Amino acid sequence: MPKKPPGKPPSQRSGYRPGGGRRFRPLNFSAIELDVAYERTAMARHSEPVVFVVNLDDEIGGNLGRQVSGSERVAEIKSDYRQRPEAPRLTFAVESVKNAFAILIFHFENAATVLEAPIPPGHYRVVVVDRGGATCHPRPIPG
Repeated sequence: MPKKPPGKPPSQRSGYRPGGGRRFRPLNFSAIELDVAYERTAMARHSEPVVFVVNLDDEIGGNLGRQVSGSERVAEIKSDYRQRPEAPRLTFAVESVKNAFAILIFHFENAATVLEAPIPPGHYRVVVVDRGGATCHPRPIPG
């Protein structure tokens, strides 16, 4: 019986599968991460901070991440996540819904619809960019 070569198969080393497919890695993030980004922006006396969680493995998310934080920072984050089971992510907050719209409109035609979804009082918006789309979720204001 032939001996297996040592180490991981190529699909586990590089993230690419034979035939060109890409291994799916879920986007995981913690509530603490979201709340810290919110609080840093809210402390600067901004009334409606919006927190973004961007999957950098996603084509649109990668482009958005490079637009917001630069190619070097995105490459650094991706290299940090290379051996991790979850997708590389960029979490940041902007001062207002207007600023969030200005970022999203370049990537999504339905940016206004995503951000205009009503949220309950005492909540802030979390925009998740993953799998080629953007969704907005309410999250309770920490306190």
